[in-house]
Amino acid sequence: MYLKYTVGTGTREQIQTEIGDLLTEVITPSNTVYGTAVVDGTGPTAGTYTRTSTSTDKHLSFTKKHAQYDAVTMPAEMILKVFGNDAGATSSSYTPTLQISDKLGSNVMGEYFPGNYSHAANSMDQVTSGTEYHFIFNDTTFVMQVLQAQTSSAANQVYAGTIWSDFEITAYDEYAIGENPLYYPGCAMIHQQRDPNNSTTGSGQNGFFGAYRFQYQNQYNGEFANSYLYTLKTDAWNFVGFDDSRKTAAYFSSIPSQTQPFFQTWGPSGSSIAMVPLQMDGQGPPYFNSSTGPSTPVAADSRWHNVMLNSYRISTLSGVTGDYIETSDNTRYYMFSGHRTMTAQPETANYNSVNYQALYAFPRNNVVMP
Repeated sequence: MYLKYTVGTGTREQIQTEIGDLLTEVITPSNTVYGTAVVDGTGPTAGTYTRTSTSTDKHLSFTKKHAQYDAVTMPAEMILKVFGNDAGATSSSYTPTLQISDKLGSNVMGEYFPGNYSHAANSMDQVTSGTEYHFIFNDTTFVMQVLQAQTSSAANQVYAGTIWSDFEITAYDEYAIGENPLYYPGCAMIHQQRDPNNSTTGSGQNGFFGAYRFQYQNQYNGEFANSYLYTLKTDAWNFVGFDDSRKTAAYFSSIPSQTQPFFQTWGPSGSSIAMVPLQMDGQGPPYFNSSTGPSTPVAADSRWHNVMLNSYRISTLSGVTGDYIETSDNTRYYMFSGHRTMTAQPETANYNSVNYQALYAFPRNNVVMP
């Protein structure tokens, strides 16, 4: 299912409850009161998600079973919490887009707040009239993106999002969950940027990219731990400094690289949109300035590279959030604008050294698994 929800007038609790009702098909777009909605496609398989929040909570939360859930060999579950904790954030304007945790609510992905100065130099009230929320809600994938209501200057518009994707399970995953019941074969990628409709460098493009797994297994010593999610605007691509020290920590990355744009493919009929399966790189960002090598082995993921089911990086400049493409088998994929890519090597780049935005695509409905 794809959902676009545009805020009208309502409290945070009213808006998030209405969004939850739309995602779970309790109501249809014609029944909305606090905003307007467009829904395309069908919802996930019954039982994959269980809504656990109430209308008085300051969050919208779901437990999620793995897309290939099996109570005996792969009883994997986790929690997706939209809009943050009941305690709220540092102010009503700064609420996280999506919080990831294990099935007990522990090992939480570090919250980030769209508009918080440490992440992007622009304030953002997520319940202002005109704010847009875009979702993908299917068995393998939960995507949420928020676009700030248009201002007098498009260059000041904040947009932020989170992708959660299951991995296709392997025999290793069955072993891992037997060792650690909190293990889950899946990951999150988060991003924030400004001025989403400007394809080239503009003013005030502060933002970041990050990737996160809870309770992954360290390839070197077999211990289970959480990866690091570093989202300060001064290290915009989950790089922590530009020296060898970051090799010893689990700062995960993506394939195709989050740092680089890529464009259309070419054939006898001209250009076409490239769709590349998105992967989480459990080896972390590429290493630069590595003259001596790490002092201890890299805290790498035993799964190494992980294909994110039904998640694609697609050609830059193909569209913006809410656009879609259809493949020859009539599968519709919705586009989501992501973080910007860099224009220089990480040793010299900073959060202002950015250009074209990354672009992602996800199917509106469940598709046949590999």
